[in-house]
Amino acid sequence: MPYISGENNKRKEMDKIVRKIGKLDILGNKVTDMSKCNKIVELILKKCKINGDLNYILFAVCRRFVKPSYNNYRTYMSKLSITYHTEGNLRIILIALAQRLDKEKIPDLYAELDCCNREIYHRIMTPHEDKAIKRNGDVV
Repeated sequence: MPYISGENNKRKEMDKIVRKIGKLDILGNKVTDMSKCNKIVELILKKCKINGDLNYILFAVCRRFVKPSYNNYRTYMSKLSITYHTEGNLRIILIALAQRLDKEKIPDLYAELDCCNREIYHRIMTPHEDKAIKRNGDVV
């Protein structure tokens, strides 16, 4: 995901999608604007590959728009699981994306969502937990 070069227009195009998603209520459980969700899906399908690009977009949304807290990060990560029972704008975008993909691309989507969750945990949650350990002491 960080391997996407900032030198070409690829990151700029993806950052436009990031900003559009960031304007939605991404942690909430209500769909606030179905037409905006559908437009975002169209942009993703038109401008991005599922492998890598989607990870960049979803990680960037988390990094830029999720208010730093353990619970907020966990909520966001749960929204990345299509199979987990949750509602909201982000889930609608992901389900609509899955419905529009060719069947052979569905495993790639699931793998990409899993990779994004792992990236969030590794790069955002782990340092957050390390700070809490220093502040409060470790459990063991």
